[in-house]
This record gives sequence, C-alpha cells and structure tokens, in this order.
Amino acid sequence: MSQLRQPKNRINKNLAFFVDPPKVGWKQLSEVLNWQFSCTVGRGLSKQQLNVLRDKIVGERADDCEVSWSQFCKENMPGTGFRFWQWLDSLLVLIRKFLHPVWADGYVIGFVSEETVRELLKDKESGTFLLHFCENNLGSITFTWVERKNGEMKFTTAEPYTNYNLNATTFADIIRDYKVAADGSVSENPLKFLYPGITRDEAFGKYYSRGTE
Repeated sequence: MSQLRQPKNRINKNLAFFVDPPKVGWKQLSEVLNWQFSCTVGRGLSKQQLNVLRDKIVGERADDCEVSWSQFCKENMPGTGFRFWQWLDSLLVLIRKFLHPVWADGYVIGFVSEETVRELLKDKESGTFLLHFCENNLGSITFTWVERKNGEMKFTTAEPYTNYNLNATTFADIIRDYKVAADGSVSENPLKFLYPGITRDEAFGKYYSRGTE
C-alpha cells in the first residue's frame, strides 16, 4: 500500500491545479466549444459566432487572448445574474430539446449582438427576420424583424421563448402562426423572409405540425 501513495508535494500540486487552474488560450477553448456543439446538437459554431462568445467572456480581444477558469464558470457575465457556462449550457439544452432540426439546418444565427442584428437587417426587404439567442436570459431564443413604412425603418424583437413556453408547440409553428396587430387592428404575420431571404414557408414548412395555413 505504501508504494501506491503519492508524494505529499505531488498531492499538493494536484490540489493546486483544481483550486486555481491555469488559463487557456482562446484558440484552444474555441475548438472545444465548437466540438461541444457539433457533438451535442449536430452543428458546430462559425467564426462569427465564436467571436461573439469570446467577447462575452473577455470583452473584445484578439484571438490569442487567454480565459481563466473563473471567467468561464464562476464570474457572472456583465449585466447578468448568471455565469458564462451556465448560459451556454442552457442554450445547448434548448437546442437539443426544441430547436435541433432548425439549428442543424443553419437557420439559427444564434450568437449575435443587438447591434449586429440591426446591421444585418437594415438593407433587407421588409418582413425579413432572423433567429437569435437572448443575451440576458437563460435558455431563450427570440426573433427580430425589420419593417419599412412611410420611408421609416423599424426593428422589432419578440418576447423570448424558453423551455417553458416551447413545451406547448413547436418553434416552427410559432414562426408560422405569429401575428401582431397591424393598422386597423387586423392581425397579420410580419415574418415573411428568414435572413438572408428565404421565404418563411420554404425554410420552416417541413417542420410544421400541420399543413400551411
């Protein structure tokens, strides 16, 4: 038994590793995150999506920055009450349970800032929308669309959808049946083209639980 005992200094070194793990380069961490999404939900992350995640952890830094264990899973992200890994894991659960086919087809832009959402939509046809995760809520997705009326451009973002309200229907049905009050209080669906320009039914029709209305 004595031969199996580790030297005391080695035990202390092992404990120190777990108490204060060394920082890891973003390039290495991004590869792990990409692998995690590929294995868990069938589609990895693009360079743009990974850059958004990098900025969520360490701010706008170069790709050669380092991330600490505390930044990854102990410290709350700025402006939120939850940690980075807690937020990311909640989105993996959301995709796996409710968004898997839509995510696998590449229809969810997912990780994108509010400023980038407007930049992507500003030159698109009225009724163009994109799907993105909520930065300030755990496990939630929403969509933003652009409208042009009387020469003015307007961006609107729907209330977030979570594990709780997605239990009642499919996300594709939500997109199909979504309506807002238009002029004269007549409800209509403002979601016409999935970014960058696919018609709503062409993108989601195969996922509807019943025929297109």
